[in-house]
Amino acid sequence: MVSQPSEMVELFGEDTVQHLDSNLYRVRLSAIRLANAGLLAEDGKVVYGNPRWTKGPKGKLVARGIKGETGEIQKSETKKMEELRASIQEEGLENPLRVRPVQIDDKWVFEVINGERRFRSLADLCKRDVIAIDPFTREERPASEIYEWVHCRINEMDDETALQLSLRPNDTGEAIGDVASVEVVRTLRACSKSDEEILYLTGKSVTWLKETDSLLSLDDQTFQALQDEEINRKVALSLAKVEDIEVRQQRLEGVKQRALERWIAAKQKLAESIDEDQVAREIAEAEMVVAEFDEDEEGVQEAQEELESLEESLDKKQEELEDLEEEGPKGKGPDLQETSDDFKPLTQSKIQKRLYEPVMEIIECEDDDEDHEHLSIQLEIDIDDARLTQTILELIMGKLDASDTDAIKNILQKHFEAKMMK
Repeated sequence: MVSQPSEMVELFGEDTVQHLDSNLYRVRLSAIRLANAGLLAEDGKVVYGNPRWTKGPKGKLVARGIKGETGEIQKSETKKMEELRASIQEEGLENPLRVRPVQIDDKWVFEVINGERRFRSLADLCKRDVIAIDPFTREERPASEIYEWVHCRINEMDDETALQLSLRPNDTGEAIGDVASVEVVRTLRACSKSDEEILYLTGKSVTWLKETDSLLSLDDQTFQALQDEEINRKVALSLAKVEDIEVRQQRLEGVKQRALERWIAAKQKLAESIDEDQVAREIAEAEMVVAEFDEDEEGVQEAQEELESLEESLDKKQEELEDLEEEGPKGKGPDLQETSDDFKPLTQSKIQKRLYEPVMEIIECEDDDEDHEHLSIQLEIDIDDARLTQTILELIMGKLDASDTDAIKNILQKHFEAKMMK
């Protein structure tokens, strides 16, 4: 469509775009728009849409790093978005937006390919007309004046190239998340893309692709738990290996319950620690009053230092508690292990250490001199039962000949006779 910078300027007009150098331009913020939410497959072809956005519960669009409906920023947005907006307000836009020219209803606009979070931050600052620092003059001015024009890197590209660039990491970017990554692969599979093509477009490893393909096999309930961040990727991958959906969902509920318990315990521990610091602060404040009354300068200084330390600790713990509240319970690897009913068979060395050696300790204590207290009596264990256990373990470990099919019957018969003799 456009081969020269002059043609780009001619197409949009100098009141909309101005060429600076190479593919770097100044573009009016009003001429930039966000891409549609979510990648699509139509007629076997990729139709570009921001891959960060996926459909959450009840069909609502959600995106990692951004909260709220598409096109707006709400008070519940993530802390990273708040930090990014504050950074732009105080330091300016460090990295240009990556955009491409697209025609919509006979009108040419610039579509954001890389930099949605930066664009949203700029749009919000300008909409509220926040006073910001002009990065060039270091003067305070309304954001709508500073960012009437925005630096952008403009490239013409097809939908697949747009996808590739949008997935490319950058210093200020936020990863699109596991669920969005799964949806990207799902769409590319629907377009009959080979493994090699998917790896090229996503820039990921073969292992990542295999794991993501396994997440595609998850049932709706388990996949929803991943999307709602009730479980992490590791847990989801482990659950994907469970073929029986009913068993998988039972384990999922176990993971969620264990995560909830751990989350409640962590909140309680933090709350108790905050209470302790608040009590300590009250004591330090009282000591400050006493020291001031006694005109004890050293005491005042010590109390002041203690107060500052406690205030810092309280602020940090309060922030941790707020982060914990916002994050909510999230199932992790240990939660899955505690709910799994799959047990690995014991090896010979583990049988020796965990079973045989403790049994032999009981028997040896029984056979020892009277200087030793009888361990079997302490544990209320019959010594003949211990010897029977020793014999069975030796059979399992190959220390005794187990070729005789009646061997275990003979052992049990002898054990019975020994007990009857008592």
